[in-house]
Amino acid sequence: MRTLDEVESLLKKPAKEIFNGDSDRVMKDILLVCHPDRWVAKPKDDADRAAALLKLANEKKASVDAKHSKPAEVVKSKKGEYVLHEIIAVGDVADVYQASSGGKEFIAKVSRIPGGDKIMEREKAVLDKLFKASKMDAFSRYLPTLVESFPIKDAIAKRVNVFTPSVGLVGAEEIHAKRPVVEPKHLAWMFNRMLEILAFSHNQGVVHGAFVPCHLLINPANHGLVVIGWGQSVDVGGVIKSAPAKYIGWYPPEVKAKKPVGPGTDLWLACQTLIYLAGGDPATKRMPITVPKGFSSFIHGCMLDGLLMRPSDLWSLQDDYRKMLLDVLGPKKFHEFTV
Repeated sequence: MRTLDEVESLLKKPAKEIFNGDSDRVMKDILLVCHPDRWVAKPKDDADRAAALLKLANEKKASVDAKHSKPAEVVKSKKGEYVLHEIIAVGDVADVYQASSGGKEFIAKVSRIPGGDKIMEREKAVLDKLFKASKMDAFSRYLPTLVESFPIKDAIAKRVNVFTPSVGLVGAEEIHAKRPVVEPKHLAWMFNRMLEILAFSHNQGVVHGAFVPCHLLINPANHGLVVIGWGQSVDVGGVIKSAPAKYIGWYPPEVKAKKPVGPGTDLWLACQTLIYLAGGDPATKRMPITVPKGFSSFIHGCMLDGLLMRPSDLWSLQDDYRKMLLDVLGPKKFHEFTV
């Protein structure tokens, strides 16, 4: 299934016929098409239709599961086991669940596609490297806390990455859905946080490679930021081989040409993400008129087509950025941000 029409056609069938086999798998397929995040920037009629179809699918699945209840899925590591509960996100590579073990809550990310286990393995390796380099200081606050990573047996090779849940974080996509236009005073601190974690990771020789809204979590209360999705990262000078399908059009020329990437690649994607949060158009790289000209010019100057034409030292760029903000927005001040 790839379209709303196909989902609608499927849901016209009796619930027992739709979910008679692997009901969880069928529901995941429907969620991939109807998930709210995929309709954030689409016409409201389509978004409302997707939401209605997803609600109907859940109701039909629940009616079947009630008659044919089965035990919750459990995944086991050498340290213990995790019970997988509600699925909270479906990505191109993995499914993300609320999970529990020993009375504690966790987030369990389970690879779903062939080769997904390797991407999850890469995520573990990069997070281990970054945490070690951060020495648990200020930079660790930008990273998800990985509890453990382990393979599981299935029809294909799979891996599970388990994380501690974070309180108060909201996905950038959800923020955009609720606040389609984020004001410059908030864009200012958001982009500053982006530059800081990217500068740190680049110092460790790592290009995130998928710095797009689905991998950005923001804490409105304390202006915090956590970056997830490190499995698609590459070493500086490497080639990005995979990217979130819904954001592939946002990527810079070097990625589309399968050429080596660098810090400027992440910078380009961070700028696209900022344009998106500002209510602009990433397809044309245009900021809305609500953003002061000096701010917009700075962002556009970071998005030149040639990788070598873009800034590569994001620490120095951050200094220039703060000076620009002082000129354009005035002295630094904490502004309450709500979603």
